[in-house]
Amino acid sequence: MKNYSTLVAHWRAWLRNPRAIGSVAPSSARLALAMVAALPADFSGNIIELGGGTGTITRELLNAVGHARLLVVERDPKLIDGLLSTWPELNTLHADAALLNKHLGDSTKAYHAVISGLPLLNMALPVREAIIQACFAVLPDNGVLIQFTYGIHSPVSAVSMARLGLQAERCGRVWNNLPPAQVWRYTRTSTHQVRKTKLITAETSSR
Repeated sequence: MKNYSTLVAHWRAWLRNPRAIGSVAPSSARLALAMVAALPADFSGNIIELGGGTGTITRELLNAVGHARLLVVERDPKLIDGLLSTWPELNTLHADAALLNKHLGDSTKAYHAVISGLPLLNMALPVREAIIQACFAVLPDNGVLIQFTYGIHSPVSAVSMARLGLQAERCGRVWNNLPPAQVWRYTRTSTHQVRKTKLITAETSSR
């Protein structure tokens, strides 16, 4: 009965905004596990989940890190209500992912990974890049963004990665998801780190 309720909630959200939901079926538990498994082996930080939806990925994140280390960001208030009815103690934020850094304010850098359930390929390129940029604006230098896609290639193009100073690694495929999906992990490039260090050094020298 719980699976049926989840499917109905997903369909209703899809009907309200199909481009924001991306698929007529919710992500599978196997895809959720694959996304959690893409975290660095020694990961012990706090996590932001983008697009909590009906909670498939949320459930696995809670199993992995608990309530205190997870913040779920969702733009659809009805989906937030559904998440809170299942997990009343869940930390949620009703916000647009592209404005994540503005919503978090002083909490910036308190999180160390973003796991995104957003359908990036359904979005226009400027929106896609704004979301990715907002994610890394709230992450420390060694922070990671984990993203799934139904496409064949990285949902963040090589051009976008070069523009944003990122590098990508495919972490796995999930064939028994509807539709089949891939999981990608994004981190800042070493070139980005060197450039940032030089800027800090230059600013310090000029004081």
